[in-house]
Amino acid sequence: MKIKKALIPTALALGVLLTGCGDKKCDSHDYGDWSTIKAPTCKEEGSKERVCKNCGEKETDTIAKLTTHTYGDWSTDNEPGCDTIGSKIKTCSVCGNIETETIPAKGHNYTALTPAKEPTFLAEGNIAYYGCNDCSKKFDSEKKAVNTVVIPKLSNELVLLANNQKVGDFAVKETNADSIKWELTNANLTKGDVITIAAKADNTVVYTYTIVEGSNLTDEFKVHNNASSATVSMEYTVDGFKLGVSGFKHDGVVLNINGVEKVSTAMPVTPTQNAYLVGFITLNKDDVITFANNDIDEIYGYDCLDDQCKWNTFDFHKGSNGELVIDTTATYLLSLSPLNTINIAKSFAPVDIGSAAVRFEGDRADVYMNYEVAPQEETQAQLQMLGMLENTTDYINFIQNNGYAAFTQSITIKKGEKFNIFDDSHQAIITSAHLTAVYDHVNNNPNLFTIEGDYIKALVNGKYFITFSPYSSSISIKYEEDYVDARLSLPSGEVGLDANNQNICTYNNFTSTVGCKVTYANNNRTNLAVTLDKSCDPNVCRVVNDNGFIRILFEKAGNFNLSLNLNTLVVMVYINSLDGVTPLGNDVSIFVSASRYSMYTSSANNNELYCTFTYSKNYNISIGVGSGMTSISNELVIDDACKANMSITQGVVRINEGGNITLYLNKFTRRLRYVKN
Repeated sequence: MKIKKALIPTALALGVLLTGCGDKKCDSHDYGDWSTIKAPTCKEEGSKERVCKNCGEKETDTIAKLTTHTYGDWSTDNEPGCDTIGSKIKTCSVCGNIETETIPAKGHNYTALTPAKEPTFLAEGNIAYYGCNDCSKKFDSEKKAVNTVVIPKLSNELVLLANNQKVGDFAVKETNADSIKWELTNANLTKGDVITIAAKADNTVVYTYTIVEGSNLTDEFKVHNNASSATVSMEYTVDGFKLGVSGFKHDGVVLNINGVEKVSTAMPVTPTQNAYLVGFITLNKDDVITFANNDIDEIYGYDCLDDQCKWNTFDFHKGSNGELVIDTTATYLLSLSPLNTINIAKSFAPVDIGSAAVRFEGDRADVYMNYEVAPQEETQAQLQMLGMLENTTDYINFIQNNGYAAFTQSITIKKGEKFNIFDDSHQAIITSAHLTAVYDHVNNNPNLFTIEGDYIKALVNGKYFITFSPYSSSISIKYEEDYVDARLSLPSGEVGLDANNQNICTYNNFTSTVGCKVTYANNNRTNLAVTLDKSCDPNVCRVVNDNGFIRILFEKAGNFNLSLNLNTLVVMVYINSLDGVTPLGNDVSIFVSASRYSMYTSSANNNELYCTFTYSKNYNISIGVGSGMTSISNELVIDDACKANMSITQGVVRINEGGNITLYLNKFTRRLRYVKN
């Protein structure tokens, strides 16, 4: 009993301990696992809790912030340059934290090396350099950066040195895109002085140059005549310097070539009169020539030419100041007679023209000339005829060995056309400035051509035979026959036709028989492939191919006017009358549905009457003549081209399509056709 009594309170006491957790704390909690209440981020702490299994007591705690970010992809913030670094960034998608890294400079993308170029007086030069394809920087040949690669133009402030001593300063006289000209006046030069050109800044930079032919300088750049007040002229082009010295005079008669004197030899003609012979001398194209008598200060130029030197030559012409201007580089024999007349003759110039053409002013194409060589046995006679046997032996031998060559062409030239001869090999025009007269040398007719500017102008339509002789530098022109714009071959013979200002050739009142044919040709009698205007009735005439010749065949007899358009080669045949046919008068009308229209004579073809109206394919058309509208519909013939869409039934004309229509009726053949506008 004591034992039981003792046990009951213990059990009861234990029962209170187990059930009393709702109000009292456990003496020792039995917690479960931690569970996350709020997940931590890289920006904030998280939290977690656990619960007592016995009493439900909760215990909480923090979760430390994350030590890593959630970054997106890298993006370029600053592009790198050739020699500058760039940067890139990435951003945390949770907290926005930004991380930055550098991007290395990419280096230069060099171009190919540009070679060095020396500066000139006309253009800047440059050092050898590289560029960069990605930036604007320039680099020298060792790829070191430079501020500029340009070498400035050479200074045009130059001085003249004689024997290394300064003579004077050059003045710039003219500056062009491709040349600079200087001049130094009143220079004191002595025979034997050696002259050079130097930069004014230091007198040490000496420039190389060539000597203008015959310019008082020897090939060693020595002055060969004293000149107390010389003018030194200098020009620079891409070919270098050209230098000449003038301002001196020889006694007596001299030949002046481009301002430079050449002494002549006096040849007594009478005890009191001399002729002055220069002898054989090479003259270049564009050389300017005069004779001068320095004793009396007289100048003799083109107007002083001996008459025999004026005959149709292309070797020289009159300059703007009356000089002789050379046009053919060759060896010449020059002299001045006691009467102060100039004799000049080309002695030898082998022909190097490969082709020549007659060149017209305007749009007309060049007509190339034929190259012809005369047989050697004929050469002697030709040379005698041309008066060339006194020329040099070399010239005679050359022609006799190679034959006498010329360029020829038979060509049609119309009144008012202008032409000259074109040296195709040298791209040079031989103009009328070389001619003192132009005429038909065979018929001695001076009224066929005239000189106008740089051209020979035709005064008469015609076919001409033109010969150009490069040996004698001459042109001859022979009139061959009349020129016409077209030729019409009729049964009665050939008729020449001239075009009007619209390029139309007309022949009126041609009377045909059934089956006769006519043919058109050009001036050279080449058959023209003509066609007939669509308004022409094919039952009256049509185009046929007759053994390769295009002809117009007349199927009906009558009287016609023929008109050829040279631009289109279309022939219009106007009917004046047809045998046995009475043409309709002009009092013709048509009824379209209930509307009446008058027909009028066509301005394009007076054979036809026309009327324009708007037509529905359901309408009937009736055609009549006179005030009473006598119907002629059954008498009409439909044009072949319109039969697919047009018909006549019991006096009613119908067109199988509607719209704006022009109806045409031939007054003679009563052919009916229409055009849909």
